Amino acid sequence: MIEKADCILFVYDITNEETFNLFDSSYRSLIEEYKKSNILIAFCGNKTDCEKERKVSFEKALEFCIENEFFFMETSCKTMKNVNNIFEALIYLTLQSIKKRDKKK
Repeated sequence: MIEKADCILFVYDITNEETFNLFDSSYRSLIEEYKKSNILIAFCGNKTDCEKERKVSFEKALEFCIENEFFFMETSCKTMKNVNNIFEALIYLTLQSIKKRDKKK
């Protein structure tokens, strides 16, 4: 288990369904452990610049994230689309989570 983490970002390749399916098979128990620790879990579909080769639909990934209460965004590291946005959102959400946790103490 990761200790002293407030956020974990999982990245998969939207053009390679196997990279997405790993989360449901290989990493399921690890993800459940993180959820119990109230760590913010985020999923990022990368390579949106390769839309023609897409194998993982936006809808499928979004549904998976909604069901599991994960933050979700798609990016392209090649074109930099949403790269800054995902990190800004994660910083904001992590700070909100820390403030909420501190108020409970």
